[in-house]
Amino acid sequence: MKKRYTFYTDPGHGWLSVPVKELQELGIMDKISACSYLSPRHEVAYLEEDCDMSVWFKAWIDKGMTREAINARITDKYQAHTPIRNYEPFLQKILQ
Repeated sequence: MKKRYTFYTDPGHGWLSVPVKELQELGIMDKISACSYLSPRHEVAYLEEDCDMSVWFKAWIDKGMTREAINARITDKYQAHTPIRNYEPFLQKILQ
């Protein structure tokens, strides 16, 4: 894991931005729920904080990463009005 990640939050929720290709490489595509979103070009997934982000986190732990190493790569970004909520739900597009 060399990439940096952004954890976006708005007044009600949060999502971790992760490349879809990485989800494929980690073998967790089928474990991501419709509570997460896809960017308009379907290259980036915004993993919902309560469930899907922990699936991603566990996949890296299972590969030998430490919690500290993972957390060190995540930066927070607050947005009062995020466009993420307007994106397509993750499973809707991936499973078509």
